[in-house]
Amino acid sequence: MFQCPICHRNQLQIESSLELPPDCNWDEITLQVISCRYCRFRTLAVYKASRRGAMDDESVHHYGFFMAPNSVREVASMLQYCRQPHNARCKCAVHQALGRRNTEGCWLELPDYAHDGTFVLLRASVNDTP
Repeated sequence: MFQCPICHRNQLQIESSLELPPDCNWDEITLQVISCRYCRFRTLAVYKASRRGAMDDESVHHYGFFMAPNSVREVASMLQYCRQPHNARCKCAVHQALGRRNTEGCWLELPDYAHDGTFVLLRASVNDTP
């Protein structure tokens, strides 16, 4: 669980996810639908991890978007059509649409969906979760 940026309770959870192939900067990219069990806030999030560089060097970015509910519903609905959401090499229409790249091979982060900023996903500690 994570801390909700709206109600600040540790009730934000991952509903569904779609693994995307590595890109020019990241070894792991996961698009997620997240929602708060307390206040019902629902949005999209991205988890990115890179293990490039020194042996013990790992960079992780996990953040959510403030975006219109209709955009969140549209992407969440799309994810239901992929039969292999945890397979980054899946070639289905959903992976193709949400995993688009620029000419350098870098993932285009949801170019069809506007957002009003991002927030860092803060993991709830064991003592903070009811």
